[in-house]
Amino acid sequence: MLSEHRISVFGFIGTKPSLESNVDPWRYLGMSVLSDNIQTLLASEALDLLTQLMRIDSQTKNIAGVNQAQDLLIDFLAPLGFQHERLPHHRGDYGDLLVLKREVSPKAKTLTFIFHVDTVLPPRSGEPFYLCPMTKNLIGQGVADCKGGIVIALLAIKKFLETSKDQLNLQVISSPNEEVGSVGFLDICSDLGKQSDYLLGFEPSLPDGSVISSRNGNRWYNIEVEGRSAHAGRANGEEINAAHDLALKIAEILKLKDKFPKAKLNIGSLEGGTGQYNIVCGQASAKLDTRFEDHSTRNQLHHHIAKILETPMVRDRDGEPAKCRFHIDDDCPPMEFKPPVKPLADHFVELIRSIEKRDIEHRHATGAADINHMSYPHNLCLDGLGAVGGRLHREDEYIEVDSLMTRSQGVAQLVHLIENGTLSADERKHSNLGVHLC
Repeated sequence: MLSEHRISVFGFIGTKPSLESNVDPWRYLGMSVLSDNIQTLLASEALDLLTQLMRIDSQTKNIAGVNQAQDLLIDFLAPLGFQHERLPHHRGDYGDLLVLKREVSPKAKTLTFIFHVDTVLPPRSGEPFYLCPMTKNLIGQGVADCKGGIVIALLAIKKFLETSKDQLNLQVISSPNEEVGSVGFLDICSDLGKQSDYLLGFEPSLPDGSVISSRNGNRWYNIEVEGRSAHAGRANGEEINAAHDLALKIAEILKLKDKFPKAKLNIGSLEGGTGQYNIVCGQASAKLDTRFEDHSTRNQLHHHIAKILETPMVRDRDGEPAKCRFHIDDDCPPMEFKPPVKPLADHFVELIRSIEKRDIEHRHATGAADINHMSYPHNLCLDGLGAVGGRLHREDEYIEVDSLMTRSQGVAQLVHLIENGTLSADERKHSNLGVHLC
């Protein structure tokens, strides 16, 4: 069946048609239906760069591989005038955070590109990815999240600098451990965000190709309840059941969904007791994930959650309550939608609609990313500028191959608009739509 065939970018994988027949093997495999963009890509710098990145095993914990991928970025950007700084993890648990800067003037605005080199899965054995001619997708672990996005960013920078007027400072931030929350580097990222006027993130687009103009934040609560264990049959009021106390607290917390309908509340883990039926549970714990669109909701949620956790639900016969304590394991702020970002997002949406003939939007994403930690009231943030793809963190993760070319072209044009002042502060303030294509 034709659908069973696939093309390695380095040759055939799977069943190869007989060359003794009159059948054109490329037509047999579907190459004749591939777009001009794809056939151009197969011999392009984009493919070469993606291949180099995909060959590197840059799983988050593979420090050597992560740093090798960072080296590749340095080699690409140094000839374009970028100076780099490598910032090691304070405990040596992860690879280096890479910051590259191309500064033209202290008075110029600063635009920051954000992405990460680490992946959840290792690369495929043999060829790092392959082309499916029926879907026109490139398939391989990490190709969408976010090595395809890296290629788009780097090619957009190179294309922009070919005709740049050197009126914009450029900064590139490449995280070594975004897949685990960029642990150990968040304060640095936050400070770099404060120095930025514009931030462009290269996480993959939303499934339909739309980009991201706001993101949820998240706060993770690690909750522990201490009671008093006893024999379930013989206990006569001296017991304090930690599981009961925690269950009642969780029930109250989940009622907050009615008060905050856009927030997400999830108990991701629940543990307690000794595993026996006949012993009163003396200790219990839970992990609570909360997600929210804005700082106000985050603060109100925290107030209510803290009040519930501090309120005793179960006591012994003498009135002694179960003891509850909690700490916050992760605290990611939301990337709130800011009205001034609308012209920036509208410009990019119109560019992509024109280039790809695809009807996309900019909208909210419920997940968080590194760009959340860099978003401040004074700067404009747009994320999801990476490749169009899906099935993230799976062996069959994919990108639409055309999007490598089209998205890099769109980003380069957007950066030109920013440099030229098309998105100046006055225009952002007074424009309702902000669509002025050059």
